[in-house]
Amino acid sequence: MPMTANIPHSHDNAALPSADQLLSLLGEPARGARVTPVLERLGMKPDFSQSWSVAVAAPRHGVSLRFGSALERSEGSALGADPGPIVVCTFFYAPGHEGHRGYGSLLPFGLDFGCSRARARELLGAPFWSSIRHQSDRWNFEGRYLCLDFARDESSIRLVTVGLPWRVHS
Repeated sequence: MPMTANIPHSHDNAALPSADQLLSLLGEPARGARVTPVLERLGMKPDFSQSWSVAVAAPRHGVSLRFGSALERSEGSALGADPGPIVVCTFFYAPGHEGHRGYGSLLPFGLDFGCSRARARELLGAPFWSSIRHQSDRWNFEGRYLCLDFARDESSIRLVTVGLPWRVHS
């Protein structure tokens, strides 16, 4: 399955990291050499002084990142010593959704914002979880999950969320 697909974009995205670049940051330390330049390019300034669970948005670019503790993630034990906050989730916004200008580059998993709920299911198969009330579907893949939020009429995607799975507590 292709990781990216072309979508039209109407604004300059010279500084915009690709979806593949953003997704490659999942699990990386927030203050790490791979994450810091991306945060700077997007104009994001997370404040970890109060909590490691922090979300930062770049509405001009239609993307946001969420940081959290590696110890709460299913792969957390593989990271060794606690690296501090890590990138746990990436959000790609359709134009106008939650005040975002819209992510204007390639979306992951062969998707585009004009993709209907039915088309997404054709591309990705049956979702692991689904909500009619919130028009969203979720798929679990090796080491990450994908959640799509659709417009009320299910004709397009409003939000693409890709994140690391949570640790299952017994």
